[in-house]
Amino acid sequence: MPMRSKQRGIVLPVMAISILVLLGIAGLVVDLGQAYARKSEMQNALDAAALSGAKVLSDTGSADQARNAAVATYDRNMPALFLKGDSLPLVELSDTYDPFVPGGTEPRYIRVRVGEVRFATWFAHVLPGVGETLTVGGSALAGPSPPLSRVCGLVPVMVCGDPDEEYFGYTAGAEEEVLKSGASSDGSEVGPGNFQLLALGCGTGADCVRQGLAGGYESCASEGDTVTTEPGNSVGPVYQGLNTRFGMYNGPIGAEDAKPDTVTYSDYNPGSGENFFWHTDYQERQANESQHDYSEPEGVPNRRMLAVPIGDCSTTTNGRGEVSVLGVGCFFLTRPAGQHGQQEIYGQFVDECPAGGNAAEEPVTDPTSGSTLHKIVLYKDPDSGDS
Repeated sequence: MPMRSKQRGIVLPVMAISILVLLGIAGLVVDLGQAYARKSEMQNALDAAALSGAKVLSDTGSADQARNAAVATYDRNMPALFLKGDSLPLVELSDTYDPFVPGGTEPRYIRVRVGEVRFATWFAHVLPGVGETLTVGGSALAGPSPPLSRVCGLVPVMVCGDPDEEYFGYTAGAEEEVLKSGASSDGSEVGPGNFQLLALGCGTGADCVRQGLAGGYESCASEGDTVTTEPGNSVGPVYQGLNTRFGMYNGPIGAEDAKPDTVTYSDYNPGSGENFFWHTDYQERQANESQHDYSEPEGVPNRRMLAVPIGDCSTTTNGRGEVSVLGVGCFFLTRPAGQHGQQEIYGQFVDECPAGGNAAEEPVTDPTSGSTLHKIVLYKDPDSGDS
């Protein structure tokens, strides 16, 4: 009995310690979730501050006004849950985007960042070594977009977009979009008789579609322009023109007229259900020259990247008609076109296309060269993984 009494006395302290540890672990999980949420809120505040400061800098050219606008926007958007203290953001300006060099004579880019902003923990501080606060930090960089005057190198297909959505409703890196609808589809948003084909710069008819999809002529457009729809399915011309980008020649256009991409999928069988390339796969294969099964030594890089007009299809077009251009998207061509009436063209949205008609990120470097029409956008901070 005396031994049992002694053992019984140990149970309560052990239970108390165990409960405390369990509460601490559960609290740590909760507080880590809270830290993730606070990090997102912090980044939103920094993004808003950078955009606000860059807009003022673009409009006024005043570094002081830009800094004041960035700090004011940051303060307005910081949630009350943060213990602000002396956590004023560091606002820097630079002439160039990458490298970002604070200072400069004609700054065009602005960066807003904070090192550590504290917020109170809820439960985790019951554990030894965990304080009553945690910290998060972040960075945001904004400035003028590439010139928006005109985008060239268009192909004669069109997708519909939402003028009120970012990227007109498209998501970079998402799964395929239909760039040309087929005869068995539910119908194109463009309107009756249309399969998302356009007549761009070379008149109308099958030859224009063929040459355009092979990249045989230059066509340009800018926001607010109109493009002319090309009614009809045009299965043969689409097949003959588009597939030259894959090194597949089955018509009047040969390799001497339209070179393939450096990376093709020449063994792709549209009826086999075989997997196809995503843009990230393409980039890896393009970098790895040892993958000879998919490489074309005489090819041209990024032939599978299409500059596709994004149109406002709020009013449908019956037959040949005009559609207003919202912008131009860079779509990666994921697979060749088939030879049947159900023929569709598939592409993966990569980014909005700058003036060259490719998806390379090209911040404005010389505002005096050509058009300076632009919008204020966020960029990834080259000096931080937080932006």
